[in-house]
Amino acid sequence: MKVAGGRLFSIPWRWICLFTALCTVWPGGSASAQNASGVYSARALGVGGAVRAFPTDGTAVDVNPAGMAGFSTYLVEADYRYFAPQAAHAGTLSFVDALTSRVASGFRLEMVRANNLPGPPPVGWSVVGDTSRDTSQYRARSYRLGFGLPVHERVLLGTTLAWYREKTASAPVLEDTAFSSAFSFSVGTLVLVSPAVRLALVGTNMVPTHMPAYPTTVGLGVSGVAADLVVGTIDLVADLTSARDLGDATGSFLETALLDVHAGLQAMLGRHFPLRVGFYTENQTGARYLTAGLGVESLRTRLGYTIQVRVKGATEDPAFDGPITHLLYVGSAFGKTL
Repeated sequence: MKVAGGRLFSIPWRWICLFTALCTVWPGGSASAQNASGVYSARALGVGGAVRAFPTDGTAVDVNPAGMAGFSTYLVEADYRYFAPQAAHAGTLSFVDALTSRVASGFRLEMVRANNLPGPPPVGWSVVGDTSRDTSQYRARSYRLGFGLPVHERVLLGTTLAWYREKTASAPVLEDTAFSSAFSFSVGTLVLVSPAVRLALVGTNMVPTHMPAYPTTVGLGVSGVAADLVVGTIDLVADLTSARDLGDATGSFLETALLDVHAGLQAMLGRHFPLRVGFYTENQTGARYLTAGLGVESLRTRLGYTIQVRVKGATEDPAFDGPITHLLYVGSAFGKTL
């Protein structure tokens, strides 16, 4: 755990330059607007996305930037997700630098495209019967730049700046449709209660984006480690904006908040073969998911696969919301180990 040493104010400005350059040249893409799990990496989703108190990859930039302050490594990781019925492809590329200075920094790029989302009925029409084949296409891209700082040997803090762009339209007019953009930021804390127990408090997208794919949430996480081989995690996440963005809900944020639960377990076999299982709810779509993953990992390399199975909710229409999502990941760590 990196908690001391380095130069406190030597912020690696190369990440800011990279962030600016990619914002101007990278092509479009993003996950289904109706699947908030796109924020998680394949590695993290193996434990149901319950990684706020125990982030170990580039997902930390999203779900708890404070976690980057404990990495003590350079990290490069890529994820790919495939949603078959929605004809959706999602890719994520993450970089973390936790060696150059005491201030850890990370950049995370996400791209998603979906071509078979449920579309609204035409304006002014009175539709009778099955409307499931009204489809829309979705394109989005997101850029996140995060920083983590150890303020005490047991307390880590972090913040992330984010820029989101997305658009939805039917195929004939998609190319002529302008992207909607939103800026936001996230804050996170990580407390090392003991070598085996960690607590986290995270606020994500504290400036509402008014985009259902990027809700404002407040999450509380706890993790426990046994013999460095088994990790159990659970997160409680209050979604403050999805009910408004998706359903025009009225009332205060607290009255319309949705509470999601994420829980997971990871066991290492022979210290190189992680097995993961998880469960999480996604109340913005009424869905429930089971996840399972396996991998081959060394001090420098990570390869793996995760499967996500919907057991309840969402559109309940197999034409748009198939039960299985496939996720792959590949990553490398340089310098010191995690």
